[in-house]
Amino acid sequence: KADQSADTLIAGGKIPELILILPDGNGRAGETSEWGNSFDGRQLMETFVAVDLVRYVDQHYRTVADAAHRAIGGLSMGGFGAMNIAVHHPDIFGSVISLAGYYHAEGSIWGNNAAYLQANSPADVLPEEKRAWGLHMFIGAATQDQPYYTDSLEFVQELAHLHIAYHFDLEPGYHAWNVWQIQLYHALLWLRWG
Repeated sequence: KADQSADTLIAGGKIPELILILPDGNGRAGETSEWGNSFDGRQLMETFVAVDLVRYVDQHYRTVADAAHRAIGGLSMGGFGAMNIAVHHPDIFGSVISLAGYYHAEGSIWGNNAAYLQANSPADVLPEEKRAWGLHMFIGAATQDQPYYTDSLEFVQELAHLHIAYHFDLEPGYHAWNVWQIQLYHALLWLRWG
């Protein structure tokens, strides 16, 4: 659906051409990846996205190879992963789109290690990671989508407290494609390159 939204906006002259890369974020069998580097080091999804994939795309496609012309986004676990990766790599990604995301790491991938959980929780990292304060952030939530709605509200309140700019898109609805399709359309219109 992301490619259809982008194609519609490009064809209508509403956004410039872009390269849309949609990697598979599934982890090892029986585990989610959370789009992160696992505590045990056996699954390096963040490194794959922020280093390996970016390098490959820049080498094989017509890109403008800088953070100001590169965005990362996702929904649900992908929204969490996009924000986490962007906060860790503001030199790679200048914009981030998090739809129905959450902002505190959880799950076995992090090894149940409190310090590693905190280091992979955007809500905990951002107050100290001032390099990431310049990220262009688009955060989407739906009014009936718990716990993601509450997580998103708390996150944007923290951003406001830190005086970090963001765009918050709130739609009626649940954790569902019909909400994300609207928000993705809004997010693609919101992106500004350069």
